[in-house]
Amino acid sequence: MNNLDITAKPLGDTCVQLKCVLNAPAERVYRAWTTPTEVARWFAPAPETTCVVNEMDVRVGGKFALSIHVDNETHSVAGEYLTLNPYTLIKFSWNGCGATDTSAPSEVTVALSTLEGKTELTLTHALLEDAESRNRHMQGWLSCLGGLVAFTSELMAPVG
Repeated sequence: MNNLDITAKPLGDTCVQLKCVLNAPAERVYRAWTTPTEVARWFAPAPETTCVVNEMDVRVGGKFALSIHVDNETHSVAGEYLTLNPYTLIKFSWNGCGATDTSAPSEVTVALSTLEGKTELTLTHALLEDAESRNRHMQGWLSCLGGLVAFTSELMAPVG
């Protein structure tokens, strides 16, 4: 599976939705989103990029903070978990990303559904500032979800 297997579409000027099917059960995909060591492995998938999980308190009201290091720059993002329904739904606020991002927090919803032993993931990023911000976030999520596709495929690959 590659990034061509991830669909992305704008939903107005301030929202984007991405979809992909992951070769892993929903329980495994949920764990990839809620375990710091796993998020660090897939969230910034390019070889020259690293993701550091500075904080991840996975409970409603809990906070998270990530630092993504690329091209001698650090992009930081932080937020709060708003909804956690194990194996089906993760919703969190999103604040920051990019050296000059001063926009108000937006919201990310990750919905998981079982599909013939695999997981269909629908990510909706809403309340973005404008179409330019929407487009930047769409490109970022395409990269991140490409990393998640690769990560979950690697985890589920037969051994031997």
